[in-house]
Amino acid sequence: MTVSSQYVLLTSVLLYEQNQQRELTIRHAKETETEMQKRLNVQKAEYEEAIKRHISFIDQVIIGKDYR
Repeated sequence: MTVSSQYVLLTSVLLYEQNQQRELTIRHAKETETEMQKRLNVQKAEYEEAIKRHISFIDQVIIGKDYR
């Protein structure tokens, strides 16, 4: 095998590995984005429930009822 053909082979292998790594990075980024969106939706739901409880408490205080 000549130096030139070794260079071509090595370059091909490196390009292949680079593409594999790029695809892996893109897949991980998409998975991370999906996971963060799920967490954000859960957090949003929790905050909305807390707001509903607070509004209910405030309404009861305004009309003079005991909050339980």
